[in-house]
Amino acid sequence: IHSGIKWPNDVLIKGRNIAGILTEAITAMDGIEFIVTGIGLNVNTLIEDFPEELRGITTSVREEAGRIVSRVQLLQILLLQLEQRYQQLISGGFTEILEKVRSLSLVIGRDIKIHQVSGITDGRAIDIDNNGFLLVRDGLGNIHHLMSGEVLFKPQ
Repeated sequence: IHSGIKWPNDVLIKGRNIAGILTEAITAMDGIEFIVTGIGLNVNTLIEDFPEELRGITTSVREEAGRIVSRVQLLQILLLQLEQRYQQLISGGFTEILEKVRSLSLVIGRDIKIHQVSGITDGRAIDIDNNGFLLVRDGLGNIHHLMSGEVLFKPQ
């Protein structure tokens, strides 16, 4: 199943949300002390079981795979992948992880609107920086470094 990342924390398949990931890194003077991650993944839900207002924008592993999926096996695979990325991170592999995130980004290169508490930013997503901030160039050429917000894609 081919998926992509909609910054900052959504995983999409064919434009439909299948997962959301929230991560918080706690840092100390010498680097990351620990990371807390929460993952919500739609596993065996059928489209008709989602609320009507979500049916056009949501999917599940079952819908995409065409079969019921073992949650236990899926969790084992997920935990193994998380452990591998963690080991990569602590071994100095942050750059490779960030490049993978950039390559999976569904936002970079797109015209977007970002809804934030401070207001709306309109522009083109141009990159994700080393802090995970989304870089957006507005119509005046100014670069905004966005830490959070709800991304809305403009029609292509």
